[in-house]
Formats: sequence, structure tokens, C-alpha cells
Amino acid sequence: MDNHDPSPVIHIPAPPEEVPGGTVLPMDQAAAPSGAATEALQAPTSKAMEQSDHSTTALFGEVIYAYSRSQAVADGLQVEATKTAGEAGIRFPVFLTRAVFDTYVAVPPGVECQDESGRLWDLLWMLRHAILSSRPAQDRLSFALYVRNDNRKARLVKLLAACGPLDIDDPQPAITVLLPGED
Repeated sequence: MDNHDPSPVIHIPAPPEEVPGGTVLPMDQAAAPSGAATEALQAPTSKAMEQSDHSTTALFGEVIYAYSRSQAVADGLQVEATKTAGEAGIRFPVFLTRAVFDTYVAVPPGVECQDESGRLWDLLWMLRHAILSSRPAQDRLSFALYVRNDNRKARLVKLLAACGPLDIDDPQPAITVLLPGED
């Protein structure tokens, strides 16, 4: 029986390590700990994480401005497609950037025999197949589908999907579909 879970995984880098003299080095540059110290780094408990002095505020100071996904959806910069994605078999919330939606989901004026719901379904169905055929623990992947944006032949377009936190205050996984070059 295969217990493989094809769900994307969010990777969290290890905290920096302080060395004698007060210098802080990333873990890949610091001497690798061994024994119990290694086990402690590999499996931190939530209580240990709460008591940790390693925070982004300590390193970078207070956040000046943060733009949340919910603000991006409210502003129209991202489009939520979670309901249709769920119907296509994708378990995580899915969002499209405005550029993806306008270019490959919205039907251009004058294009015949196309509808928005069908184009959205095609995009999400191909995303589902890309997720199922991807390597485990991959947080970004590319996928392709044919889209017809005129009354001629459909053309192959390439898109990216990135898995990350749903929002600033909600770390559950969510997928964002974007154009290559968008970030």
C-alpha cells in the first residue's frame, strides 16, 4: 500500500546559530551540531518554538507594512478559485493572479464557443494533473495547457503554481497560480 501524500509542503529554513564572539551565521555556514542537539533542531516542539529568541522582529525590526492575501483578493489582484478547484480534486485553497485570470480565464471579446467556467475548469484540471505527477515536497511547479484567445487554433501556454501560506496570519497551505516572471 502506498502512503505517498502528493500534497505540496512548505519549507521553513532553520534559524541562524550564534557562534562565539556574537556573530550569527546561517545553519549551512555554522558548524553542524551532533547528537541531542541535532535531534532538537530536527523536531522542535511548539513550546520550544514559543520560547525561542529567534524571531524576524529581532533580526529585522518591526514590520513597516504587510499586504495580505485577503487584501489582494479584496483589491482584485488575486481571484479565488477554491470552490472549482475542490470540484477538480485539489484539497488546498487556490488563487489566480489577476494577470492569469484576465489572460487565460476571462473570455476575450469576440471569441466564440468559449466560457469562463470552462476555461477555469481546464486550467484547474491541468493544475491537478501537474500536482499529481510532481515530486514530493515540491513547493513550485510549472504546468501547461492549451488556451484559445481568438477564433483560430488554441496555443500552448505555460503557468506556474506556488504553494505557500494562505495568509499572513494563517499558515495553512494555499496554491497561487501565476504567469512565469510574476512573483
